[in-house]
Amino acid sequence: MIRVKSALEVAKSNFVGDAKKCAMGQTQKEIDNYCILNFTDFDEIENCKDPDNFCHACCDNEFGAIKIA
Repeated sequence: MIRVKSALEVAKSNFVGDAKKCAMGQTQKEIDNYCILNFTDFDEIENCKDPDNFCHACCDNEFGAIKIA
């Protein structure tokens, strides 16, 4: 069980998503749809829906800790 959990954490850290989803200039409707589809926690969804926070929240979601740099 520990080995599986460790492997999942490494995979999550090394994940590379789609940067185009995080581009500035999206409509509020597009931002809302992305946030609802990609986050489950109400506070995370509300933070993501704020246009000032969207790019950061999206990039954190689309790229793992190893790939964010």
